[in-house]
Amino acid sequence: MLAHISIDSATLLDGLCLFVEQLVLSISDITAQLAEGNAYLQHVSLSPAGCTAMGPNDGESWGDGASETLGLHVAKADRLYWGRYYQLHPLVSLLGRALKLQAAAAKQAPSTQAAEQLMGAWRQTLDKVLPTHYSNASLIEGLHCNAEALRAIAIASHGDADAIAAIKQKLAALLSLGQLESLMPVLEHNLMSFQHGLRLQTLRLLGLFEQPRMKSSKQGSESTEACDIIQLGVDLETIPAGVDTYKEKTNPLRRMAVYASNGRVPKVFGKVFPFLAIMQFSVNFSLVWTESTKQLALLANANPSLLWSAVWQTLRRYNDERLLVETGLTPEAKSWLSRRQAERATQCELVAQPKLEGFAMECSSLARFDRVFDNELSQFVAGDHGRSDGALSTGLQCLMIAADAQGAERVDYNNVYKQLLKMLAEDGARAA
Repeated sequence: MLAHISIDSATLLDGLCLFVEQLVLSISDITAQLAEGNAYLQHVSLSPAGCTAMGPNDGESWGDGASETLGLHVAKADRLYWGRYYQLHPLVSLLGRALKLQAAAAKQAPSTQAAEQLMGAWRQTLDKVLPTHYSNASLIEGLHCNAEALRAIAIASHGDADAIAAIKQKLAALLSLGQLESLMPVLEHNLMSFQHGLRLQTLRLLGLFEQPRMKSSKQGSESTEACDIIQLGVDLETIPAGVDTYKEKTNPLRRMAVYASNGRVPKVFGKVFPFLAIMQFSVNFSLVWTESTKQLALLANANPSLLWSAVWQTLRRYNDERLLVETGLTPEAKSWLSRRQAERATQCELVAQPKLEGFAMECSSLARFDRVFDNELSQFVAGDHGRSDGALSTGLQCLMIAADAQGAERVDYNNVYKQLLKMLAEDGARAA
């Protein structure tokens, strides 16, 4: 895309950095305003674990205020987003896309200054936005692109050797094992998300950090081998589920199960395997469910408390359906997008044109183009039904929803619950 923008890459990067800075501050300020006086948001903001809590105290349930906070009080036909801070979801997604574009611009003009600008955006986002909006897939992808660009710049930069060495040192600190350990308590909750895209983007981001060493098979000792369980998770989530790819997809799952059951996974990644294995029950392919149950049985034998902890964090969400809501598009928004895309496909179909009198002729392709162009222009300029009251136009609405809907898959929540109970029936005695 940048190849078609007739502007200097360094100038574009400067503008994007300013935009990202202002967007981070706006999101941070609005987040604080929304949380002020809201008991539910204040509770879940203390720890990501609060998002799966039934209520302020064990055994209790959040009242109607939580439904309003999650956007569930809005009429179904009118709501596009729901979840914690749903009002900010489009802005946080925009920040993620801005970070991604910023990274692309920096690659076009690799320099120590570009690296410093990316590092500034990274620190601001991690400090002010990520702790609260960690479950936004676009934001996680933007951070991943930012870190990847920093790595590329550190390799490609030319000039003062001392300045380049300083950049590499700062980058090593940003992606150090210590930073990974501080972020993991927040990001690991994305691994138990029902959203495949969020799990995958989170794993890719985690994989850019310095990886801890595997535990040795000997008690209390550490191996010199770097732990590759995150890369195995990336492989698991990347490979599509199907008959042709079944063996290839389940191999990473089996290897993770062996690591976990043998006690070789470092503490910081201790929950990665059970979370990912349980979330395979949300994949629309039954053979994967059977394999996940089988591999979780190995963990039940070796570390039943770890398995039960992971299972319980998922099961407790079914005690209050509001806990199943993940910030993002509502089912109604996804249905609206499907209808809108179907309408656009119909508009683009070749429609037979009536023959004109005399020797005049009409180009059917041009007529079709004019019809689609006029319709799309009216949607962007006037909004729905010719409105000009400043409301978001259908065209822009469609673009925003389509961007957030990329990679979204249908999830059968009842099946996940059923498979969890089935797994516990088979292996629960060991995990109890």
